[in-house]
Amino acid sequence: MHQYITQLRSEFHTQNEDLKNVVRLQHDDLRVVVWSKNEVLEAELKAELRATVQTINDLKRAVNSLYARESEDGTIDFNQLAQVRYASSVDSADIEEAVQQNVNEVAIKKDAQLAEDRLKEIEEVFQQNEAIYSPSLSPPWS
Repeated sequence: MHQYITQLRSEFHTQNEDLKNVVRLQHDDLRVVVWSKNEVLEAELKAELRATVQTINDLKRAVNSLYARESEDGTIDFNQLAQVRYASSVDSADIEEAVQQNVNEVAIKKDAQLAEDRLKEIEEVFQQNEAIYSPSLSPPWS
């Protein structure tokens, strides 16, 4: 009986080590997937930011052009033009900051969800392993 218990313990430890190795490999794979998804998301948001900044720049040019054309005496009021430019630059800085904050929040939420899903999978595997190797196993001769 002692030999049977020793054999069960040995099998349990072997299976437990194998399971730990599988979990480590899956964790590394998960980290790579999260990293690549974050890179894709960041690239998409950066492209969106570039397009938004380009739109803002186009609007600035249009405002400057309209303002220059509407000058009554053909001169430009540089004070007013500077105010328009400042207002436009503040808007683009706010947009860049908001987009970057959004990138960070989305990445954190995705990482947390993936980690939570992976933790559930690992818990299920350990529960299955415990069910298979529980100490309530009776020896084959009983």
